[in-house]
Amino acid sequence: MRPTQITANKSDATLRITWDTGRTVDYPFYQLAAACKCAACNDERARLSAEGKAFVPKSAVLEAIEPVGSYGINILWKDGCRYGIYTWDSLAALA
Repeated sequence: MRPTQITANKSDATLRITWDTGRTVDYPFYQLAAACKCAACNDERARLSAEGKAFVPKSAVLEAIEPVGSYGINILWKDGCRYGIYTWDSLAALA
């Protein structure tokens, strides 16, 4: 699947993706921030998991979205987290 349209709505904190299948999905920013796969978030997620605790993102305030090749986007969060790549496959799996 590939998106045909991506719209960030900061007022209701959702990212809306319309997929080439015709399906439209609203992703809450918090869900996306919690799914970040950057090295820092993965390290913290592993550390907290070993302690029996859940990962909680530091910020779910979206600063910007950047394309990453033809396979995904990079979301820049207000807390400075900006290295997690959200592939089309990973976003489709979150739907």
